[in-house]
Amino acid sequence: MRHLALILALIPALCLLPAVAPAQGDGAPAAPVALHGSIAASWYHFDDLTDSGLDYDRPTMRLNLKATGLFGGHYSARVRLRSRYNDRARAIGTAPATEWRNRIYEVNLTYDNPDTPFGFQAGRIIARDLGAVGYTDGVLLTHRVGENWRWGALAGTRPDWETSEFQTTVQKYGAFVGFERGDRAESRFVMKLAAIGEYHDSTVSREFLYVRSSYHRERRLDLYGTAELDVNRDWREDRTGESVSLSALYLRARYRATEDVAVGLGYDTRKNYYTYELRSLPDSLFIDAARHGARASVDAKLPGDFRLHADFGMRGIEESGDDPTYSYSAEFTKRDLLGSRIRASLRVSGFSSPYALGTNPSLRLTRSFRGGHSVHASYGLYAYGIESGGADRLNQWLRAGGQTQLPSRLYLSAEYQYDWGDDSEGHRLFGEMGYRF
Repeated sequence: MRHLALILALIPALCLLPAVAPAQGDGAPAAPVALHGSIAASWYHFDDLTDSGLDYDRPTMRLNLKATGLFGGHYSARVRLRSRYNDRARAIGTAPATEWRNRIYEVNLTYDNPDTPFGFQAGRIIARDLGAVGYTDGVLLTHRVGENWRWGALAGTRPDWETSEFQTTVQKYGAFVGFERGDRAESRFVMKLAAIGEYHDSTVSREFLYVRSSYHRERRLDLYGTAELDVNRDWREDRTGESVSLSALYLRARYRATEDVAVGLGYDTRKNYYTYELRSLPDSLFIDAARHGARASVDAKLPGDFRLHADFGMRGIEESGDDPTYSYSAEFTKRDLLGSRIRASLRVSGFSSPYALGTNPSLRLTRSFRGGHSVHASYGLYAYGIESGGADRLNQWLRAGGQTQLPSRLYLSAEYQYDWGDDSEGHRLFGEMGYRF
């Protein structure tokens, strides 16, 4: 019902906007309304052949729709939601045998006119330039200052992070300023800074600063970084023992050395932060989740029209004394195998941690046809062992499927998978029919 109330809350705004929307000047024709996105219905079935007998069905409906050119101006509306029904053979732990899991990701109205300095978003919004801010049920106001600067403010409530339902118990407020200069065809620099506060009525839930910056130089160099700095007051300072703490830092660089070779390097830290809902969680869980790591990658075009993507990463747990966890992956891809429209991909990935060791090789063949049709087949296995002396485990799978484009922008896709091994055995079926706007 709360999801329905959120959608219905936008109807008065949609009805009133034609009366307040600015008319087209100088007799200019109204901009045409255009729809973009997709709507799809899918069904997933798992036939469990083990003694557990955990058969599972999951029908799903998805809607991703954006309407532009509304009211003959620069208004647009966005709806993105998913409705899913889980039907299990029996209840598992806290998960019931049957349940609806509905999610509303976005339902909003936007005004963005390059000829005027002011703009807004209203409804369930996510500020894509400010990823750490998250979802907000409310209003985001923006104001451009010149060609390069923009600032804004938001106010509203935070949806329930487990169910996405509308709630009023957690309020969210914030402000941001942004600077953009240049063109991606040559060089471009972007920086955003935001201050966000979340409050459970009169009690602070989280207050933090968020910064994001990026630099792009033609096709040669890309630099990107984000950081979150928590400001701890009241009970948060008592729990952390700090008035200010760095809760997240992510840095990434990609350099194209030649037309055929590009290399990348990344560094990130992840650290849990206390909120009102988690204020009573034991400190040990937060310490265990404080991680730091680095990852390097390379993309190369090899002779014979082969392509390679490989990466290697290391991640450790701060102050644990354990060795870090290493992970790797490498994928070789060959297009037009044997002169046909077959794409072959061989992928190998794995990890090594203080507790387990695992590897996952797979091979996939894809045949494409004119008109957007395709079929694919693949085989893979997952082998792992427990370092403390547990028995080695091996699981394998075979998969086949395809997609066809139907008349009137309809499409149909299906996939079958058979799993067997030490941990699972069963048949998996997936089918989806959708319409693209």
